[in-house]
Amino acid sequence: MSTERVDDAIASRAYWMSAQLPIHRSLAGPFSATVRPEIAWDSDGRWTGFPQAIKAVTGTLEYRVPLQTTQAIVRTEYRLDDSRGGGGGFFAGADNHLSPTQNLFAIALILTFDGTFHR
Repeated sequence: MSTERVDDAIASRAYWMSAQLPIHRSLAGPFSATVRPEIAWDSDGRWTGFPQAIKAVTGTLEYRVPLQTTQAIVRTEYRLDDSRGGGGGFFAGADNHLSPTQNLFAIALILTFDGTFHR
């Protein structure tokens, strides 16, 4: 939890905090899975721009393929966000109205290279 004195007419205080709890598990062979619940709270909007509480959970499935000194990682992620509070939410629809929730799905290909450079 963090706090700061706000330089306004009544010398109020703003509070905010965030936390996450990632849990990673290696499955059979090159597969692994991660679940990451998160929460963030901003009492006066000093951190995020709007007073809000955000809850989110992300689920990740990963497949790793080692190739000599390189590695290919294919990762799929699903994320659900929920933002409540004055001005909180996510833009949705053609009219850009605010919705308290959003769903995200992503696929990534990550290539890593491990080795030594010789001069």
